Amino acid sequence: GVQTAIISARQSPIVVRRAADLGISHVFQGQHDKRIAFAELLAKTGVAAEECGYIGDDVIDLPLLTRVGFAVTVPSGHPEVQHRAHYVTKNPGGRGAVREVCDLVMRAQGTYEYQMLYGIRPEEQKRLAASGERMRVYVPYGQEWYGYLMRRLAERPQNLSFFVKSLISKK
Repeated sequence: GVQTAIISARQSPIVVRRAADLGISHVFQGQHDKRIAFAELLAKTGVAAEECGYIGDDVIDLPLLTRVGFAVTVPSGHPEVQHRAHYVTKNPGGRGAVREVCDLVMRAQGTYEYQMLYGIRPEEQKRLAASGERMRVYVPYGQEWYGYLMRRLAERPQNLSFFVKSLISKK
């Protein structure tokens, strides 16, 4: 697996809550010299700096961006940060940039998979399977199926439209 961490110059209880929701156990806040937190993180995990990836958008991030094996920034990142980054995301910060990087890493590792509900967009499921993509198709059943379906529909607004289109398009 991949270990994840947050190193931030800011302090916010929201960051701690979000990190807990995502299963991120290494959280460093109030770090104006991020090199100190990064050194502590490397010592805790036993990972070398060149084995790490880092996402940053400002000059305060440059000391780490220049040490890691995969340096990433966002489109609104400082010009010097963009110049030093190995990859600039298509999505802006706070709008899917981290997810984009996670998908990129999982694809490179061969661990990326599509997750879909059975019966929703069946032609897309067939297309993905035919092209050799890894795919997990969920079939809700048992006593918890309704709660599961409602959670999936609530996760992303698009899920509801996919579900409704699938019901309507059945022949």
